[in-house]
Amino acid sequence: MPDVIDLATRRNIDPQAPPKVPEWTIAELRRIYAPAFLSLPFIQRDERASLCARPITFWNDTPGFDHKMDSRRGRLYAELAIEAIAADDCGPRPLERVFEAIIKDAVVRKAKGGKHARTLPPAVDGFLWELSKFIARAAARTGDDNDAA
Repeated sequence: MPDVIDLATRRNIDPQAPPKVPEWTIAELRRIYAPAFLSLPFIQRDERASLCARPITFWNDTPGFDHKMDSRRGRLYAELAIEAIAADDCGPRPLERVFEAIIKDAVVRKAKGGKHARTLPPAVDGFLWELSKFIARAAARTGDDNDAA
């Protein structure tokens, strides 16, 4: 019985063969890099960065003076985010990063004081409201499907 385990033999790998390069489909690459999601207007990216580079921030929005316009902009951002997630089929991680960035922004505003230090900015309110509507509608449709079964 040998003292050393020969992994190449156990795995049926030819040690002389070059390493196999993974073959990715376009759909798999879209899921990994989420290009539609990363091109959303509220995600700040370095202009010189590649598609693979991490954005500077996932929530870059400055409140204006008109609460209603800011809220509408947030609702539009949510609609665009939903469409981008569907187009990229990328799962929940990009949206999680947006939530993290929104929370970090709120903490920074709280520490600085001033406008929106005690509340969320109107664009965030609109964003969360529109996402909540979408989730509630999707849950209602899913609930209807489960009742029929």
